[in-house]
Amino acid sequence: AFSSSSPALLQLVQSPVHGAEGLLRVMLQNIADNAEPIRDLATCVLRLYHTKNDPRFLIPVLGSLKKDEILSVLQTIVKLPEDLYTQAIMRIVKKNGDGKGVYRFRRSLSADIGKYQSNTHVSAAAAGMTGPEVLTALHNLPLEPPHGTEVGGLKMKLVAEAINRVFKTALKPLFPMEVLASA
Repeated sequence: AFSSSSPALLQLVQSPVHGAEGLLRVMLQNIADNAEPIRDLATCVLRLYHTKNDPRFLIPVLGSLKKDEILSVLQTIVKLPEDLYTQAIMRIVKKNGDGKGVYRFRRSLSADIGKYQSNTHVSAAAAGMTGPEVLTALHNLPLEPPHGTEVGGLKMKLVAEAINRVFKTALKPLFPMEVLASA
């Protein structure tokens, strides 16, 4: 059995066997489901992503990547199919939560709806991003101009759907429906 610190696993990720990419993704998923991937594995997988240009490799280790690394791949993650995108967002936010994919956020509702006090308990060395950081990053993604004259931006509809999916999954405990309805 491989652990996330296994030299054999790191070697396999650094130079994967052609045609075995699907098996490697399953192995990474199983390892990440049983233990938090170590930083060395996350770095190797990030290099593999840049080589293969396949964001599916990143999903298991997203919670172990640094914020700037997540931001650098977020535009690609948004383009994933809904189920994979949801897994990716849950991994990013999970690192800063209770280990079960639920981001802790204490809110004190004052007389004015919408005034919240955050208490995230995230260490300075923690990887991943908080739910609000993910939302901010999604709002800051480059958009395609209305007439499509420039290349590189995302369609506004895609970004809006990505933001909506974050509310429906990773941030559901953070923003109950009654709070969203009153906003």
